[in-house]
Amino acid sequence: TLKKGKFVFVGSGSNLRHPLYIADMLQALELAMIRDGADGELLIVGGEQALPTRTIVDSICETMKIAKPRFRIPYSLGKMLALTVESTSRLIHIEPPVSRRTLEFFDTNNAFDIA
Repeated sequence: TLKKGKFVFVGSGSNLRHPLYIADMLQALELAMIRDGADGELLIVGGEQALPTRTIVDSICETMKIAKPRFRIPYSLGKMLALTVESTSRLIHIEPPVSRRTLEFFDTNNAFDIA
């Protein structure tokens, strides 16, 4: 969607996401395998810093050498549109391309602090 120029920000893009780098994930898996008491425990793994969604998307675009998304709609409008798409999709028996649940990506913080 980014590459095709069809990505639309819903909301401000200021919600926080916690990116996880492959090396960090591998280290966490290794620690989970060797650390006493980790068996059966829930582990939350994240990189050093939570970043706004807008920053992450902009960074991806810079890395891919593509244009950053230009369009943004308010979250409330996105939610109304998603509800309409969900209802219509149900009527014609197709999977909705967007839903209120998928829009949570733009509204929900997904950042952790264990300090």
